[in-house]
Amino acid sequence: GPSRWEDATLECTSRGLVFGSIRSAAENDFVTELMRESDLYFMPESTVGEAVWLGFSDIAEEGVWVWEDGYTGGYANWSPGEPNDSGGQDCAYLDTNPDTRDGLWDDSGCGAVGGERVFLCTRR
Repeated sequence: GPSRWEDATLECTSRGLVFGSIRSAAENDFVTELMRESDLYFMPESTVGEAVWLGFSDIAEEGVWVWEDGYTGGYANWSPGEPNDSGGQDCAYLDTNPDTRDGLWDDSGCGAVGGERVFLCTRR
């Protein structure tokens, strides 16, 4: 089920996976479609059922975005004007709602402010 951003690393590693990165437009589209077709999409207990936490944050240093799984490639798919650190937003999510950001990323509060969201675990 959905978790806070800071809980996702443990949730992923407990399954032998990593809190994941998105490294290309093809991967971004794949994750977006996977979410839209899943039972988790707009699940009632999730405040933001269209959002997927990514293992991407600038918690350590504001403005320096780092992938949890060590990926250092340049791919990003930010929504125009994002990330904007509004109210101290340090964690990234993928918005899969076709009516809003349609696969683009936004920054959000990582804990209670960001709410509990589905998160991306990957195997490379």
